[in-house]
This record gives sequence, C-alpha cells and structure tokens, in this order.
Amino acid sequence: RAISLLEDQEAGPEEQPGELVEPVQPDWRAGQLGLGLDPERGLALLVAQEAPDVEDEEVDPDTLATARLWLRLPQLAAFSRRGMELVTAGRPLCAMCGLPMDPAGHLCPRKNGKSPVF
Repeated sequence: RAISLLEDQEAGPEEQPGELVEPVQPDWRAGQLGLGLDPERGLALLVAQEAPDVEDEEVDPDTLATARLWLRLPQLAAFSRRGMELVTAGRPLCAMCGLPMDPAGHLCPRKNGKSPVF
C-alpha cells in the first residue's frame, strides 16, 4: 500500500533499510497500522498500535502501546520494501506437519496425536 501511495510523489534519492540485528525480540506486536501522507512536507506518518493479547478479553484500548513515526518518503519506500521481503519470506515450516512455526514454539499436531498419519 505504501509503495502505491508513493508512486505519485517525488521521493528523492533511494534509501536502503538498515540491517536487522539478531536476535530480534519485539517489545510488542502491532495489531493495527495506519498511514498518512503530508505531500507538502514530503513526509509520511506511520501509526502502529499494539495487538491485544488474545487471551485477555477485556482490554482497554488506552492501555495498548502506540508508535507514531514521521518518515521521509525514501525511508517509507525502504520500510515498505523490507516489509515485503519479510512477509514473502514467511515463517519457517515444521518438518513434520508443514505448518508455520512461531518463535515461541510450535504445537505440532503430528507430535501430539491429534492429526491422522499421512
């Protein structure tokens, strides 16, 4: 979405995203993203709000973390490219069941007897 938003804008010289430092341990996971554009200033606003814990049914939205980032258009383009790389790379797949694995672990249906043997 951000790349199509930038197509009509003069972004300036292309920028490359910085390298991620392993291990990447997020403080929180984003649940909602918003994107705005100020073409006169050549800036974009990216707003990310924390995803509530799925186990916590009564979450006050005011307690969720929110990040607001003003980005130059070349920064937004680099951010968008990095995001697309990460999304297309996906998560590692379990060798036994083929389902994506989370960094926190994986409850494999092939190991716990809840899936028929293929």
